[in-house]
Amino acid sequence: MPGLNGLETLVFIRSKNQLFSPPVVMLSTSDQPELITSAYANGINSFIKKPISVDEYDQIADAIKVCFLSLAMA
Repeated sequence: MPGLNGLETLVFIRSKNQLFSPPVVMLSTSDQPELITSAYANGINSFIKKPISVDEYDQIADAIKVCFLSLAMA
């Protein structure tokens, strides 16, 4: 993301969507507690440490589908 890091992008997204708050899932190579705490304080819905294998990415995609995308169908 040129010019913005993930937390800055999160703050921007949350500041522009006063009426609608889209779910935000943060994917990061870092698992530093300070980053995770700050991300939740700024409004993420979920924090996921980036996986190593393709199978782990598939599991994340399935979880996101169940947690966030199936709500629209209900």
